[in-house]
Amino acid sequence: MIAASYLAAAAPAVLLAVLFAAGALNSWTFLLLVAATFFYAVGTTIGGITGPLLFGHLIDTGRTGPVMAGFLVGAAVMAVGGVAELVFGVDAAGRSLEDIAAPLTVTEDGDEPYPDEPTRTSGSDRSGRQSAAWSPPGAAGSA
Repeated sequence: MIAASYLAAAAPAVLLAVLFAAGALNSWTFLLLVAATFFYAVGTTIGGITGPLLFGHLIDTGRTGPVMAGFLVGAAVMAVGGVAELVFGVDAAGRSLEDIAAPLTVTEDGDEPYPDEPTRTSGSDRSGRQSAAWSPPGAAGSA
């Protein structure tokens, strides 16, 4: 299990490095992705360390009341997360990012500021469903 966790954590790092080397990411997007990954890792570490320590102390009291209180606090935190998702969440299942929000590079008039970059066009994927696909500039069907 531990080996699988380390290997699973290594895969996105390799993907990130390959994308960066291939020019798919610039230094800012790379930095943002690394910062988000670091933030997630730190939060997971804090929760992964403090949770068992806290519950260990609660269980060590020998009483069920403190353990129940710990579970209720955990349930409340999860409930707050669920309500936040209901209020702020976006129904994004099976949708491309461009269907949910305009790319950050789109100007107010809707034009792409960098016409030499690949554009997004619609087409069908291998299953025959309509989906968005990348095409190089000047290719048939590009915007």
